[in-house]
Amino acid sequence: MNREERGMALRAELAHRAEQVVRFERYYARRLRATSEGRRPNETNLSVAQAEIFHELGKAPCPVAWLRERLALDAGYLSRSLRWLELTGEITVSVARGDRRGRLVTLTRAGERSARILERDLAQRAREALERLPRRQQRRLVRAMAVVVEIFERDALTNLVEAARERG
Repeated sequence: MNREERGMALRAELAHRAEQVVRFERYYARRLRATSEGRRPNETNLSVAQAEIFHELGKAPCPVAWLRERLALDAGYLSRSLRWLELTGEITVSVARGDRRGRLVTLTRAGERSARILERDLAQRAREALERLPRRQQRRLVRAMAVVVEIFERDALTNLVEAARERG
């Protein structure tokens, strides 16, 4: 196989992988929508992004800029989400110490309670989804998910260096 043919084969292989990623993403998005639509009456009516905000704030107060970067949210969308959560008494947004331009987001007591409920309900839905599968398939799914998280949480520079080495 000459260099041009090898390049075409690599591009075709990458196109096939991209199709599989899109297929996985569509499947995952469909499952996520189905899970969200199946909420129980006692659950907070939050968007997926707002639930992720609760998850991050459950660890510690966060600067707005960090939340925007971590959750890959549009600044306007994040601002509207934070404004809604502040109006509902779930969070407070204050001026960050040492940088008057920065804002720090903190859960209120009500927000902490909501975050605990969200985490508990998410864990329950995960258990329910896993219970439908045989244990062998449960283990396979969990291993596959761990690999996906490992790949996407990996340092971007490490991935870039490794990809450059592969290309020569």
